[in-house]
Amino acid sequence: MLRSSLLPSLIAAAALVAGCTDTAVTGSSANLRPTTTIAFDTINAELTSRVRAAWFGDDPDGFVRGFLYSWDRRSWYFTRRNDSVFALTLSGASGTFELSVVAVDNSADHPLPDTAITVPFADANANGVHDAGEEFTGLEGATDPTPARLSYGVVNSAPQVFFGDDSTAIARRAVELPDTTFTVATVRWRGFDIDGDATIVRYEWSLNDSGAAATWRALPASTRAITVRESDGLVPDADNHFYLRAIDAAGAISAVAAMPGEGRHWHVRRPRGPILLVRDYTLGDGAAAFYAGVLDTLDGGRFRGRYDELDIRRGASGGSYGSLVPRIVDPMFIETLKLFGAVIWYGDNNPTLTLAQRALPAYIRGGGHVLMTTALPATVDPQGALLDFVPLDSVATSELPSSVPSGARLVPQSLPDGDYPTIDKGSGSIFVHPLYPGVTAQEVYRLSVLGEPIVAVRSESRSVLFFSVQLHKLALPGVGAALHRALVVDFAL
Repeated sequence: MLRSSLLPSLIAAAALVAGCTDTAVTGSSANLRPTTTIAFDTINAELTSRVRAAWFGDDPDGFVRGFLYSWDRRSWYFTRRNDSVFALTLSGASGTFELSVVAVDNSADHPLPDTAITVPFADANANGVHDAGEEFTGLEGATDPTPARLSYGVVNSAPQVFFGDDSTAIARRAVELPDTTFTVATVRWRGFDIDGDATIVRYEWSLNDSGAAATWRALPASTRAITVRESDGLVPDADNHFYLRAIDAAGAISAVAAMPGEGRHWHVRRPRGPILLVRDYTLGDGAAAFYAGVLDTLDGGRFRGRYDELDIRRGASGGSYGSLVPRIVDPMFIETLKLFGAVIWYGDNNPTLTLAQRALPAYIRGGGHVLMTTALPATVDPQGALLDFVPLDSVATSELPSSVPSGARLVPQSLPDGDYPTIDKGSGSIFVHPLYPGVTAQEVYRLSVLGEPIVAVRSESRSVLFFSVQLHKLALPGVGAALHRALVVDFAL
C-alpha cells in the first residue's frame, strides 16, 4: 500500500482558503456541492520523492473551508492549506503515486482541524477505498462528490553521507582525524536522503579499500559513529583510510566518503609498551628529554623503547587542543589512553586540565593508572577540574608567594605500604599550590619549607598519583626512585 507523509509545515495553522466570495445560502434551498481542482492536470516528468502539490476549490453558494487529501484513497486527512510538500516513500527505484483531493464547503457543522487523524468515509461498495459519490462521515453533503486526482511518476534519489554533523567544511573539520594516531580511531557521520532520511536502511564501512574487492561491513541505519581498532583491520605503522557509504530502501548507494579527506594522511602507530608520556608542555627546557632519560634507565632499562609520547600541545592555539588530540575525545581519546597501562602526564604552568577532566576519569575507571606532575597557574579555581580525577578536597587558590629555595626537599609521608623516597630540589624556579587531600586520599609528599605544604597525593586505590610540582625540576636519583615506586610497585607495570 502506498503511503505518504506531510512535512511538519502541513499541520501548522494556516489561513482559511478562500473559495467563492458569496455568502452562504439561506432558506430551504439544497446546498450546492463544491468543486476541486489540482493545479496541474498532468505531470510529464519524473520527480524526486519530495513532491510539491497545489490545489484549489470553488463553492457556488458559500465558501470552501478546507480540503481532504489522500495518496491511497484509504486514508484521508483534512487541511486548510491549498498546497504542500509531500515525502513519498518508494519501495523500489521508481513508482507512481496518485494524489486525490476533495474540497469541503461550509455547510457541514464539523470542527475539523488540520490533523494527522484520518477522516472516515462510508464505503458503500466495501472495496476498502473511497470512490466517487461516497460520503465522508460528518461531512455529508459538504464535499465534492468527484475527487480531483493526479498521478506523479517518482524516481528514487541516491542517499548521501558525510563526516560530521552536516555537509559543511566546518563540520568536517570538527571530526577530522589527526594526522597520526595510535591503533584506535572514532569516526562520526550523518546521512541524508532527499527521499527522506528514513529511507536509508544501512551504512557500510571498509578499511583501506573501497574498490571492487573491498569487504564492506554493515551498520544499522541509526548508527552515527564507530570506533575501529587493529582487530577491525587498522594497519599499524602505516597510513590508513576509512571508507563509508549509505544504502537506501531502493538499493541506491551513495558516493563513498573517505577519512582522511583529500590532501591529508592518517598514520597509525602501534604502541611500543605500557607507558604513554602525555606532553602537556610548551617550554624548551629539556623536560621531554628528562622524562625519556629516566624511563630509559628505570628498573635496569626495562622500559627502554617501551613507551610512547603524545604531544597534546602541538599546534594548539586560541584555547584549542593540539592537532594530535582527537577531535572526538569521548570515546577516541579515552580509548587511546586505554591502550596503555599507565599515563605520565607532565605539564607546564598552564596544563590542559579540561582535556584531562574529560578523559582521565573514564580511563581510571577502566583500570588505567595516572601520574600527573605539573605546575598550575598563579591563581586557580580551588574546586576546579582537578577534583574530577585527583583525590583532593581542594587546592589552594593562589600559589605560595615565594619560590622553593635551594636545598628544599620533598619529604615522604607515612604510607601503609611503605614510604616514597626523599627527593631533593633541582635547578629552576618552582612555585607550588598547597594541596588539601580528600577523605580517602593519602599524603605522599610535603615540602620541607614554606610551611610544609602537601605537594603530592595518592588515591586510596593507588591508581592516581598527583604532584603539584614538576618532577623534572627536582634532582636525580630521587625522581628516578619515586617513578620506580609509582610505576613498578603502585601501578604494577
